[in-house]
Amino acid sequence: TRPTNTPYPTSTPMAAYTPTPAGAAKYGGHVNMSAYADTKDWDPKGSSSLSSIQSYSQLYNQIVQMDTVDTSLVVCDVCKDWEISNGGQTFTFRIRDGIKFWDGETLDANDVVYSMHRYGDLDSGAGRSGLWRNYTLTANDGGVNLIDDLTVEFNLQFASGAFIKFLAVDYVKVLPEHWLREGVDLNQAENVMDFQTGSGPFVLDEYQRGNFYKVSKNPNYFKEGRPFFDSIDHFIITDTSTLAAQFKAGQIDMTNSGFTNLSPTQAFAIEDDTGGKIITVPVSPS
Repeated sequence: TRPTNTPYPTSTPMAAYTPTPAGAAKYGGHVNMSAYADTKDWDPKGSSSLSSIQSYSQLYNQIVQMDTVDTSLVVCDVCKDWEISNGGQTFTFRIRDGIKFWDGETLDANDVVYSMHRYGDLDSGAGRSGLWRNYTLTANDGGVNLIDDLTVEFNLQFASGAFIKFLAVDYVKVLPEHWLREGVDLNQAENVMDFQTGSGPFVLDEYQRGNFYKVSKNPNYFKEGRPFFDSIDHFIITDTSTLAAQFKAGQIDMTNSGFTNLSPTQAFAIEDDTGGKIITVPVSPS
C-alpha cells in the first residue's frame, strides 16, 4: 500500500537550529538522569526502542532533526541547508564542512550516503531508522545519491511532506563509514568507546550493563555553544520504589526521557514530597 501523499514543504534553506533564548543559557555542571530501562541497541539500524534512542542519540548526529525549541519544525543538523525540486520529489542536502567524528576523521556526504543505504536495505528490518525508505526510490533506482563530498540527493517515488519528518526522527543517525567498512560492530558500547565512533555533543565514557552509562561533553562539537552540561550520568532504574526514593533523596535530578515506570500517583507524590523541586510533567496519553 502506498504511503499517504501529504503536502511537501515549499520552504528551502532552514536555520541550522533555533538559537538559545537570550539570557536563558547556563553552562557547565553535571546532571544525574534516570533511564527506565537498559539500552537494547547501540547501533541505530533496526532500532525501535525509546531506551535505546535515549542512549545513542546524544552520541551521533543526523541530516536533519526536530527543532529543540519548537518540535513541530524540521531543521538542519549536519546539513547547512536543503533544496526541494522536481515537483517535490527531489531533496538536495548540502552538508556542513569541517564536522569531525571523535576520532578526528571528517564527517561528510560519504558517511551520510553510506548510512542511508544501510538503513534503506530492503532485505533487513527498517526499524525507525528506515521509515523514510517507504517514500524514496530504491537505492538501485537512485533513491539516495552522492553528488559530491558535501552534497546528498534523495529522490522520492512521489511528492510527500512526510518524508522529511521521517528523516528527522531521532533514529536516523549518520554513522562513520570508515569503521563500518572495517566491520566494527557499533551495537557494542565497548566499540563505540574504543573506536570513538560518534560525532555528537556527548562522548560515551563508560557503560555498565544494567546499571548505568556515562557521557561527557564533546570539546570539539561543531555547534557553537552546545552542549550545556559538562557530563551526564544515566542510571538504569527499573524499580519504581528505588526511583522514587532516589528522587526524594536528591540522587537523581531528572528523567532522560518523557517516560518513566512511575504511575501518575507516584510521580505527583514525588513532586509533593520534594516541595516542587522535582516537577512532574504529564505527557499524553499517560
